[in-house]
Amino acid sequence: MFSWAFAGTSITSIPSNLFSGVSGCQDNVFGSTFNGCTSLTYIPENLFSGINCAYNYQFGRTFYNCTNLSGYIPPSTFSGLINAGHPKANNLFADAFYGTKLVTSCPSGTTQYISGYEGSGTRTWNGKVSCQSTSGIISLTWDGVATTPTSCTLGSTFVPPTPAARPGYRFTGWKVKTINP
Repeated sequence: MFSWAFAGTSITSIPSNLFSGVSGCQDNVFGSTFNGCTSLTYIPENLFSGINCAYNYQFGRTFYNCTNLSGYIPPSTFSGLINAGHPKANNLFADAFYGTKLVTSCPSGTTQYISGYEGSGTRTWNGKVSCQSTSGIISLTWDGVATTPTSCTLGSTFVPPTPAARPGYRFTGWKVKTINP
């Protein structure tokens, strides 16, 4: 169905929930979907969240050699499989994250989220991990304007500070520079 759909393209981002709830699962349905997409830098929340069936090689090489993909695998990525407690199919995630820069240990302020699908072999999640925030407190820097550390819920909307008026300039929006959990 989606095997090789975006492979080798120069896409830079993937919409959240893109494949959430896809039905009609089959072997290799997402095999190599983003294989070699070297411009991708992160995996969005809920990408495959509503899928609750598991088949052979279903996510095999999905992000294979996405060499700029970094950070960690969001806990919601495969939540449909996790919540359904579906048994692991043969090579469900075979080399899914091979050749990426995804982390193999969770950064400060986060803890490893155990999905049950990581496995210990080299052909599962390739040692990559899913992390979730432990503090609930974040601070952001918006184009040089730091915010006060704020408590928030993971996935919630954060309102940036009101910009200072500058005569002769029109404010067009903030850009997040850093996020510190």
